[in-house]
Amino acid sequence: MTHLLDSSAFFAFFFDEPGRHRVEELLREPAVEMGLSVLTSVELWARLRSEGRDMVFEQEWEDHLPLFEQIVSADFPLCLKAVELRRAATARLPTIDSLIAAAAVEYDAVLVHRDPHFKSIPCHLLKQELLPEKWPTNPPLEGSWKSFDCRAEECRQSPRHASAGSQA
Repeated sequence: MTHLLDSSAFFAFFFDEPGRHRVEELLREPAVEMGLSVLTSVELWARLRSEGRDMVFEQEWEDHLPLFEQIVSADFPLCLKAVELRRAATARLPTIDSLIAAAAVEYDAVLVHRDPHFKSIPCHLLKQELLPEKWPTNPPLEGSWKSFDCRAEECRQSPRHASAGSQA
């Protein structure tokens, strides 16, 4: 697995929100082996429920599983890695997000997301690609996604125009 979608990136794809085109690019890229955390299923159910569509959850989940080379489960070692990431984070990091980030770390995969709080994880601990945030009005131009490039102990946002397989 080279990349792991956070729930926010999966939602961009699933609900046709900002970042969808980049997720589609990654899913089509032959060098990318895409993974998804089983924890995303809980977040998908909650999102569908909030829209009054929770009855379609199981079918939608099953229909989308073939897009991914791996579905990552959670176990105690993953929980320990999540605790380590939360300790290292410089800002609040939600529990489920810390578990999904820990899965990316365990597989040495790039975490694809659109949640700004992941920036609080030091870049030497987590490779990540930031999609455009979900904007209620005036969405950003497609292609404005970012990745984080770790240089000399500091992270800076830099546009990613290289292929998906070239990570710093």
